Amino acid sequence: MDQNNNNNNNNNNNDDNEQSIVTLLHSYGVGSARYLSFIPTNNNAINICPTSHDPNNSIQNEIDPSSNHLITLSIGSSVSVWNVQSQQRLLFKRLHQDIITCLINLSHVSPYSSSSSSSSSSSSSSSCKPMYISASYSGEIGVWDKSWNKIGFYRLPERKSIKVMHLSVHPLIQIIDNQEEIESINIAVSSEAANCTIFIINYNLSSSLFKLVSIQEGLNFFAEINQENKLVTIQQNVGKAGFEHDRTEHIEDDKVSLVVYQGVGTMESPARKKYQFTFDSPLGVECAVVVKNKSISNQMAVVIGRTIAVMDTLNAQCLWRVKCEGHGVIKDIIFDGATLIVPNSSKLLVYQFGINHPIQTIKSEHGAVYALQWAIRNQRIWIFDEAGVHNISMINNNNQNNQNNQNINNNDNNLVDSFKLIHYQITCCGVDFNHDASMVAGGDFFGNLLIWSSRDDNIGEAPIKTHSFGIPIRCLTWSLNQKEDRNIIMVGTMDGGLMCFDFIKEESCLIANLDNDAITCLQWGGSNRDLLAAGTTGGNLYLFQYNQETNTFKLLWRKLAHKPHIGKEQDLKFGSINKFAEIWSLTFSPPYQHDDNNNIMIATCSEDQTTAIWELEEQEKEPCQSIKVLTGHSLAVTCVDWIHTNEMGNILATCADDHTIRVWKTSTTNVENWEEIGIFKTTDDVGEWHTVTYLSLIECENGRVVVACSTQNGWLFIFDLKSMTKVFSKRIHLGSIEGLKWNRLKNRVKY
Repeated sequence: MDQNNNNNNNNNNNDDNEQSIVTLLHSYGVGSARYLSFIPTNNNAINICPTSHDPNNSIQNEIDPSSNHLITLSIGSSVSVWNVQSQQRLLFKRLHQDIITCLINLSHVSPYSSSSSSSSSSSSSSSCKPMYISASYSGEIGVWDKSWNKIGFYRLPERKSIKVMHLSVHPLIQIIDNQEEIESINIAVSSEAANCTIFIINYNLSSSLFKLVSIQEGLNFFAEINQENKLVTIQQNVGKAGFEHDRTEHIEDDKVSLVVYQGVGTMESPARKKYQFTFDSPLGVECAVVVKNKSISNQMAVVIGRTIAVMDTLNAQCLWRVKCEGHGVIKDIIFDGATLIVPNSSKLLVYQFGINHPIQTIKSEHGAVYALQWAIRNQRIWIFDEAGVHNISMINNNNQNNQNNQNINNNDNNLVDSFKLIHYQITCCGVDFNHDASMVAGGDFFGNLLIWSSRDDNIGEAPIKTHSFGIPIRCLTWSLNQKEDRNIIMVGTMDGGLMCFDFIKEESCLIANLDNDAITCLQWGGSNRDLLAAGTTGGNLYLFQYNQETNTFKLLWRKLAHKPHIGKEQDLKFGSINKFAEIWSLTFSPPYQHDDNNNIMIATCSEDQTTAIWELEEQEKEPCQSIKVLTGHSLAVTCVDWIHTNEMGNILATCADDHTIRVWKTSTTNVENWEEIGIFKTTDDVGEWHTVTYLSLIECENGRVVVACSTQNGWLFIFDLKSMTKVFSKRIHLGSIEGLKWNRLKNRVKY
């Protein structure tokens, strides 16, 4: 397919009308490499302003170009430049509308000369300027200079389910007056694996125009352009369950095909050479990564499970195959010359071509490895795991059979020491603002509580306070009291512990142990904002009262609010509702919006697919039976929110595992009569299995009422309740969104 596209939006700003709905202000923590196809290290000079987080600011200050501790990471739709040794974040800049899945430092990619005099190019000098290329999940392609100023911008043509997950580039060099200059760049953009669509794009630097050359479809697993300007991809008969009907071709279950396309970027339908071979790997295990040899242009390593095959792409044949030691799927390797570096648990294994056992073991403290890169060739390595970034040395690290240690001064700490950049570890879970949104708190499954500044002059390089509970945090809520000496954060843990963290004293204490019943949600409420409600995995609803004078808590009551459906016919695909019905979320009725008797109400939603509204008598604060049960969801109801608006009155919204958001309305005087006024769906945008996890009702400054909701695979949706239309839908996180809060005072959302 030949689609010439002179890219009418090439020079347009990458912000669109959706920016008026959502504007990114801050990011916290370290960007994950979980799904990134490439990480650009910064061995070249970059000009960045250490205190600038404004994308429109000019970038001025010089950073040491020889530093091997600088790394550029994506975090959501933005990039951050970090110095891992000093733990400083030097730059934060938004590039795209949705998550960045691919980043490439073009100066690290070996060029291909398009000039007839390329054979004499060894005598020419290089004037190639360093630049970066990025791609977002939805198909935005950006070209940036060394200071991350935009050079070119392109959007892939509209197609069903564009989900970009891999990028490979090859610069074409022309030689003018013995100077090497990049004439154009061939870019191969791959969608998600299994039935991958490959877009071949050419970007001309002199004209700043993109051209869509061709689209290749098939049972592909990512594509790489090698140094001979050939496109190489792997085909295999496995992929995401449930998507088999979308496959455009089939091959035998135990076969893997290496496909080489000639003449990439120069013709509509490049010639194809195909080589099929059998892989020593369990059936159904898919290709995890294809890695180019950094030194030998016609070699690539194909990784399936823990088996690596080194392929000759020129002759389409397998040169060597090795079954690597250890456990777990290999997601990335370093392949340089005859050296292969492979992750395994808390160490790296170094293999030499043709030798079927490791010749060196490099110890480290990393977790599951998602990406590997050289920091200094044969001396230092970047490791990207689920928690953050590690910069480790190969020197003095189990130096048996390590030839790299020769002639190295082992007292040079800059070469021998290892560094890491980690804030949150494993899954972040629970998030909330303080009362004026000047700070934000978040927890993780390691039991860490991190508190960040959210002032507009802060770039968020490090938390202002940290505290370790040592037990996985499931939820948290910040006190609504504005008094500084009563600034507390309540934390619910996975073992049923209700903890209180004193922000001023930086101390924590146990308020209650809820019998190992994991606390799933917490919220403050009541006329005096002194009531704390807690929901648990066992379906229990607890109500505590906080005494601000004595700084103590009293348990008022406990109620089994949602009961298991034992013996009833039900879909047990999700949850454990035949054993217990988890309360996934709860919310108090809006301040001063009570029932006819001035009683406070609490809404809870559960695994039992219902939302219940409970009435509390203000004097005794004892629970009665629920005054209303809202039904309609076909799977677990995961979140509920309730606000009172000037224009629409009492509004309650729920979301569920069934991909829907339901909106309800009632009068302020009769809370027993709820009318369902709208249903929104997320299925078409996401295009794969997912659950809707959190939501928040938001009344904007102009009176507009919207509902924001998130999914377990990182999507953010915003729906307008007046027009009942979707106004925003983007994937903005690489992993699951495990919290979403709106601060009404500053009109800010944290997720």
